[in-house]
Amino acid sequence: MFLGQYTISDLKALLAAKTHDVNALSDAFKAFHAEWARKDGAALANWLTDWGAFWNRWQTALSNAKTIIATSNVSPIPASQFLADGAYKSVLRALTRTQGQIQKGDFQDLYSRLSRAGAQVDMTGAPQTSTRDLDLDMYNATNKAAHAIEKVPLVGPLLGSAMQDLGLGRETADRPTEADVSKAKWGVVAIVGGIFGAILLILRIEK
Repeated sequence: MFLGQYTISDLKALLAAKTHDVNALSDAFKAFHAEWARKDGAALANWLTDWGAFWNRWQTALSNAKTIIATSNVSPIPASQFLADGAYKSVLRALTRTQGQIQKGDFQDLYSRLSRAGAQVDMTGAPQTSTRDLDLDMYNATNKAAHAIEKVPLVGPLLGSAMQDLGLGRETADRPTEADVSKAKWGVVAIVGGIFGAILLILRIEK
């Protein structure tokens, strides 16, 4: 800190640590979602809706942080003295909306619900401190396949598209544009809930 406020150096360290944690949660979901859909499709759909809201907050905070980091890169002021208090606190609010109070849909809540469902969330490993395009890096890191669910007849491809919009989708050869990465698609989130209801019905019928 400098003059009682967070600096660019603090912001970069926070982003590295929290991006690592968000990626770990995303990886755990991707490894577990097919099993979760079979066990409790309704709980999975509810988690995905809350993830969508979190993803929107996270992307906005990352965008704000990127802007001030880019500004600092062309400033003569050292990173240890370039103030970034607002951007730093925005990142914290994206994770926990009310300081000291965990609400449904906060990062810790998403982590706890996924863990209780049976997913293995690995938060170990040293965070990267690179100053690369962090939100695009996170998109690329989480843009992996939801193959098992996507194979469900009719609704699978639509679900795959919806999950990609939430940063949890299948891998694609097309590099997403900046607009694709940052915009929130709440209509898609609503669709996801309906899709998982259909998936749950399909799974029950097939038993």
